[in-house]
Amino acid sequence: MTYSVTDRALLTKYNRLYQRAYIKHRQEEIEELYHMNCSTMGIDEAMGLRTKVFNICDLSIHIIECKERLQRKIDVFNQANDDVENAFIEANDYNTVRAVRYFQKYGVRRNRNDQYPINKFKKALAKIHDERLHDDPIEQEVVDVLSDEIQSYIDYEFKVEPIVIDWREVHAHLSGKHLAEQNDFKRRKEVM
Repeated sequence: MTYSVTDRALLTKYNRLYQRAYIKHRQEEIEELYHMNCSTMGIDEAMGLRTKVFNICDLSIHIIECKERLQRKIDVFNQANDDVENAFIEANDYNTVRAVRYFQKYGVRRNRNDQYPINKFKKALAKIHDERLHDDPIEQEVVDVLSDEIQSYIDYEFKVEPIVIDWREVHAHLSGKHLAEQNDFKRRKEVM
């Protein structure tokens, strides 16, 4: 097994109570962003009392990005919840379910005997995670489509016509520029 489940992951990523609180908090933050389109009064140390206005375009882009990040996190939580349910099915033990739920709710183990069911659950969860990663390889067709898209973007963005460079002109230009800078430096040095 390459993946291991920590106590912190069990309390956060795989905990429905934490997930609900996290999603609710992020949604409230996004809702607060909508109110920033109005000008507000604020105190600036240099200017004193002044109005603050946020650019609508930048604010709307920021809101969209926040919503996309939240949706990706919700997708991760949904996958984690599926993994937890499959691990409970694999454990097939009421004591394991009870020990894990108590640990997730209160952050501590009820007693010393809960250590074994929790570790058993963590191993089952890690095993499910590893199996899912190995079962979903990227198919060659998808790789070919993606590489074709990337190549088309590169061809479009970097369509450069071959240019014949006369290096004597480049050298003459750079040496003239260098001499001009050197003369300017000498002139400034004489003034000082």
